[in-house]
Amino acid sequence: MVADLATASGRSAVEDLLLSGPPDLLVNNAGVALGSGFRDSPIDLLHHQLEVNVTAVLRLTHAALPGMIARRRGDIINVSSVAGFLSGYETGYAASKNWVTSFSEGLASEVRGSGLRVMALCPGLTLTESRQTGRQA
Repeated sequence: MVADLATASGRSAVEDLLLSGPPDLLVNNAGVALGSGFRDSPIDLLHHQLEVNVTAVLRLTHAALPGMIARRRGDIINVSSVAGFLSGYETGYAASKNWVTSFSEGLASEVRGSGLRVMALCPGLTLTESRQTGRQA
């Protein structure tokens, strides 16, 4: 399925799929880094980043969770970043990834004993096409 997770309609399409039959594994891996500071980034790009990095994780996890809990099994991996621990690194990105980590830790605690596992994966700097070319997402 192809879906733009920055849009409500894209997230809704994936939510509907998750609600129709919960997966054994949900990996929330979509993410946007702008490559610029907060004050230099257009507000629309910052909002786009928040929709992908935070809102999509929140909504897709919420859609998958009830079915996983009913089956008493399932795994959720939310891809965060070590940047979430660095408040001086690309403010919007770091804050969004800090949210992903905190959300994952809280949810893992909340579902303890239910048969579900939730984790935040916090990789370091990853060389991507946009980082190689200096392009903004």
